[in-house]
Amino acid sequence: MSSPLHRTVRSVPALHRILQSAKTRLHRATLHSLEKRVSRAEHYEIFVIFGMRRSGNHVTINWLLNQNPGTVVFYNNIRPENPPYSARMTEYRLRLTDRKPRIVLSYEDVSIAEMQWAHLTDFLTDRQARHGASVRFGVMMRDPYNLFASRLRKWPERFSTPGDRAAQRTLYLEHARLALNPTPIWQDAPVVPLLYNNLISDRAARDNLADQLEISRGTKGLDDIPVYGHGSSFDGTEVSGAVVRDQVFSRWQTLTGNPLFEDMVRHSEIMEIGTRLFNMPAPFSPTD
Repeated sequence: MSSPLHRTVRSVPALHRILQSAKTRLHRATLHSLEKRVSRAEHYEIFVIFGMRRSGNHVTINWLLNQNPGTVVFYNNIRPENPPYSARMTEYRLRLTDRKPRIVLSYEDVSIAEMQWAHLTDFLTDRQARHGASVRFGVMMRDPYNLFASRLRKWPERFSTPGDRAAQRTLYLEHARLALNPTPIWQDAPVVPLLYNNLISDRAARDNLADQLEISRGTKGLDDIPVYGHGSSFDGTEVSGAVVRDQVFSRWQTLTGNPLFEDMVRHSEIMEIGTRLFNMPAPFSPTD
């Protein structure tokens, strides 16, 4: 529940706009200052994360920001045709130690070819040459049934035609093949599969991922769905990641019988990915 002061401020539109503008300027100034601090640190890392929207991107990144041992700055939903720092939504975590500082760049609904466009690769090349920064990529994956169910609930217009649905399958399978065979997509930078289902439901897998990323083990940040992630497409304003954990494997079942959903997932390779990456038996017979 909001405080009386907060309600009063919101009731005066001009005052509310002034305070919001001041808050935004302060956030941007702090982020810029912290990015400079990270860039001056020795052996900082640029972690480039990409995946399809509704793959658990923001819960995963929020966990990473909270578990990272050093200062970390985050740029959300960057478009590949723009410079990395063009992101409108940003976040940061200040740490008193400089151990493992990071810049996290997030791209959504982009192909591997788009990840190799010059705006990003020129930036990475420059930071390696001038600062000695290391680079790592993370491919964000969620099981196909809950992913496409979530996307269909959120954006039904994107499933209108066979071509729309085929394009989404193509992108998902491209990312899934990389997660199964994580070979570099730029120079020799390693690729880390980020499997959302395992992160929130399998402690051993979560701890192994934390060790691989050189962050703290634990669940801090995992039960908070950040505002820039827009909550759950099933529950709208849901704010508890714990609820998501309980239902992550079964939400797709509410769309059983939906012809658009079944057309998306009745595909042999899609269902094979569900089994190989997420240990989910195929619920349908393929029609492809």
